[in-house]
Amino acid sequence: MPSIGSDNLGPAYWRSLDELADTPAFRAFVEREFPAGATEWLSGPSRRQFLKVMGASFALAGLAACRWPEERIVPHVHRPEGHMPGVPERYATAMERSGVATGFLVTSYDGRPIKVEGNPLHPDSRGATDAPAQASILELYDPDRSQRVVRRDGGQRIVSGWEDFVAFAQAHFSELKTRQGDGLAILSEATASPSAAAMRARLGEVLPKASWYEFEPVSRDNERAGTRLAFGEPLRMHLALDEAAVIACFDADLLLRHPAAVGYTRDFAKGRAGCDEGRMSRLYVAESSFSL
Repeated sequence: MPSIGSDNLGPAYWRSLDELADTPAFRAFVEREFPAGATEWLSGPSRRQFLKVMGASFALAGLAACRWPEERIVPHVHRPEGHMPGVPERYATAMERSGVATGFLVTSYDGRPIKVEGNPLHPDSRGATDAPAQASILELYDPDRSQRVVRRDGGQRIVSGWEDFVAFAQAHFSELKTRQGDGLAILSEATASPSAAAMRARLGEVLPKASWYEFEPVSRDNERAGTRLAFGEPLRMHLALDEAAVIACFDADLLLRHPAAVGYTRDFAKGRAGCDEGRMSRLYVAESSFSL
């Protein structure tokens, strides 16, 4: 609210009509709100000392805050101490398909994962996901998932417990040790996990005659066989589709069914920039059924 005047100090402003009226009641209110001596308390050496103390306090608070926050990921069978219900938690994880791991970020409410997103720091996902990754959440809530130990006796399905399984395993594997694992066969999915490889190596030391088999509905056996012929050992290929001028796919769906399809799709899109970068890759496909 500017005043109307012709002085050389420019227009004056008031924050309210009470300040403009400047009544005794308003002055009494200001004195109660801002007691006398407040300006003196903040002036001179006292003000300097006050700023020193506040500056040191802020510095100490900053040093105390410069640490990595401690997070614990534990099963929510019992609510963890200090956990606030309803507050979402995000954590990094990975999911394997055909032995290829893809990094994800999972959002969880009270121990229940509800959303999967790509990890922008992972070289394969780069912040994106595909339909199988999104659908993997539904597997956690599938009512047909095994929820207890079950044994079969005479064709009957009998619900058991972990104590019964431990007793069975101790007796069964003790006998296998005497035969060095002869007659034991393990069937698993393909994995590139170092932890799984170490576990398999320890099992081979204890039961050297045991057999370990891997199976995948859509396998990369032909790819490994080709790399064995070309390089002398089975390898996993890492394709640079963004740098390729010509791409030939022989019954290989790189953009949908391949385990690294999310990253390959982004690389393929970069190679198809066209007029923006003056080049565009060519794709040739020979397949027995339609692919993406």
